[in-house]
Amino acid sequence: MIRACNIHVHAHTPRIDAGRDGASPPACPVVTVAREAIGTVCVLDDEPRKLDARQREGMQALARLTMTLLDTRLREQELERAVVLAEANARTGAAGFAVTIVQAQQVA
Repeated sequence: MIRACNIHVHAHTPRIDAGRDGASPPACPVVTVAREAIGTVCVLDDEPRKLDARQREGMQALARLTMTLLDTRLREQELERAVVLAEANARTGAAGFAVTIVQAQQVA
């Protein structure tokens, strides 16, 4: 569990560990629909601080927004690939081959 946002994720999901002074920075996981934490929205400051309920809600909103933007970007890339493939297949017609695009990097 990541303390700042009080969100439970799978046990194998990385945690935010305490810093050198034993205090964790305020952080909230970016969680997929499958409840997998794929990143973290984190507040870094020169001094340890505690967030109030409103600030924690704001961080949760930022984490959800981040996940929404990542999902939107992924869908956009998938649609762009589909258009490229459809255009390539339309050009080849009955030539008997197809074009495949493979992305070699993770969505980030």
